[in-house]
Formats: sequence, structure tokens, C-alpha cells
Amino acid sequence: MTSALAYQTGVAKGTYSSVSSTYTGSNLRTQGSLLVAFRTAAPTVSRPLVQTFMTQVGGSTAAYPSNNGAGHLLVAALINATSSPTNISSDSAGNTWTSVCNVNTSFWSMHVYYAANSKAGANTLTLSGTTQAVWLAEYANIVPVSPLDVQTTCTTNTEATGNMTTTAKDILLTVYSWEYMATGQQTGGAGWYLPVYYKYLLGTGQLDSIQVYEQDYVAAGTYSNTITNGTTNLRGRGIVQLGFKVQPRVPVSGSAVIQ
Repeated sequence: MTSALAYQTGVAKGTYSSVSSTYTGSNLRTQGSLLVAFRTAAPTVSRPLVQTFMTQVGGSTAAYPSNNGAGHLLVAALINATSSPTNISSDSAGNTWTSVCNVNTSFWSMHVYYAANSKAGANTLTLSGTTQAVWLAEYANIVPVSPLDVQTTCTTNTEATGNMTTTAKDILLTVYSWEYMATGQQTGGAGWYLPVYYKYLLGTGQLDSIQVYEQDYVAAGTYSNTITNGTTNLRGRGIVQLGFKVQPRVPVSGSAVIQ
């Protein structure tokens, strides 16, 4: 007597039917079959953020502190306390950077980029224009092709992103920056956490900041974020909300013959 086993793992909740077996040879008959489902423990999911880095820029380059992994998502935000925008000209790894937010006023600017499907290795960005601060981040578990699901309008002089409706399981980022004589701490809306907060002083005593709020692995739905400022003495504020698509879990199937 021989038994056959077929299985699938990691399947979503739904309706499934038993496997139809095909036998070859003669004098065979089926003794019985059974379809069983076992509940599995929730998998341990690591945060998608691989590394993040912020610094003041004294020249025309900014480098990731650690090597980038292959197939990851890279995100960068650059601010400048003049109306001249700062751009990413290239990087040393040969990634392609896409601009998703570029706002400026008469005295301040913010530019946000991403690069999909990163190449592995050390990476230094070449910048054009005057950059006073830069934020760099790297995320894993993001789809490598066309990862941007949806974004809000990139706006200035506001603390509210407006609503954004995602179409897939995403990670969400709110990139927010401000410039002026600010002393209080800012906070995001419910459900947002602040893994990145950086502020620096200009020579005049003027304080500038980049803040990046995050939500990980959220289901498709409508999301927004409103920043609550610890002071009202702000100007040149810029904000954008981005949703990047997470790699779906792929069910695993197989079979075995038990003699």
C-alpha cells in the first residue's frame, strides 16, 4: 500500500478543494482521502526599514553609511534654506532616481526621490545645487518594479497630507520638513510613528528639520496624517505622503509519496 501527500502552505483565508490524483498502472484503487487545514502561527515580520541616515551636507555628495542590499527601495529627501531646489544627479551604484515631491518658496525648498530595485554595494549620491540637509533610507520587502502605489499632492505651508487611498498592502511614509525659529517637538497623527527626526542649526540660530513618519504593512484603505507642531513659529513647511507596495507572500506547494 502506498500513500500520497499533497500540501500548500501560506495560503490566504478562502475555500479550497481536495486534490484529484491520477494513477498509472493496473489493479489500483483508492482506499480513502482526506482534506485537512491547520492553523499556523502568525509569521514574524521584520520591519522593512534596513537603514536610515540624516546629516548636514557640506559639499555635493551624500553617502549611505552601509552597503545597499540588492532589490531594495531607496528614498531620499533634501532640503535647502533658499528657493533653489536641490537635485540628485546620479549615484555611484547606477540606480535610477525618480522625483516624487519638489516644493519651494522664496526662502526654502524640499525635494523627495526614490530609487527602485537597488543595486548591491556601497553608494554615494551626487547632488546638484546647494543642500543643507539630507535624509537617506533603505527599505526591504518592497516590489522591485513600479513600487509607488499612490501619493498625496506635494504641498507647502501646511501640516496636513490630505487623504490617500492605497490599492495594495503598503508601507506609508510622511516626509515633513520645516524651517524657522522652532523649539517644540512635533507629533504625527494616530497610528504613525516617528523613526526619523533630525534638526540642525544654521549659523543665524535658525533651526531646520526633516521628519519622516511611518506605518508598516498596512492593508489597502484610505490614510492621512496631520502633524501637530510644538510651536507656531514656523515657515517654509513642506509635506508629502507616499505609499509603497509590499512584496506579497507566495504560497508554497508540494507533494510526497509515502511507501
